[in-house]
Amino acid sequence: MESLLTILSLAEVHQQRPESMAYLKQHVKEGTLYGKYSAEGVPLTDIRSTAIYAITAMIGSVTGDQELYESSIEQMNKFQINDTNSELEGGSATPAASRPIHSIM
Repeated sequence: MESLLTILSLAEVHQQRPESMAYLKQHVKEGTLYGKYSAEGVPLTDIRSTAIYAITAMIGSVTGDQELYESSIEQMNKFQINDTNSELEGGSATPAASRPIHSIM
C-alpha cells in the first residue's frame, strides 16, 4: 500500500516510472494486485481491497490513464455487497465469509 502512495505522489509531479505504471496496469486488469510484496516482487499476502484499487484509480486519474482508472473502478466494484438481505448492502468487503469486515478510511 505504501508503494502505491509513493507512485501516486510521484504521479502528481509527473515523475512516475513507466515500469511501475506497466506493472500496475497489468495487475489491476488481472485483479492480482495485493496488499504486501517482498523486495523481489512476490506477494506476501492474498489480501486485495477496495483501498488498493482506489489508490490505483487515483493514479490513473492523475496520469490521465483512462484504462487504469476504469480497470481500478471495475476491481473495486467486485468487493461491493449486493445482498439485499444484508445490513451491509452497498458497502464493500472481502467476499470470504470467514474473514471479518474491515473499513479503511
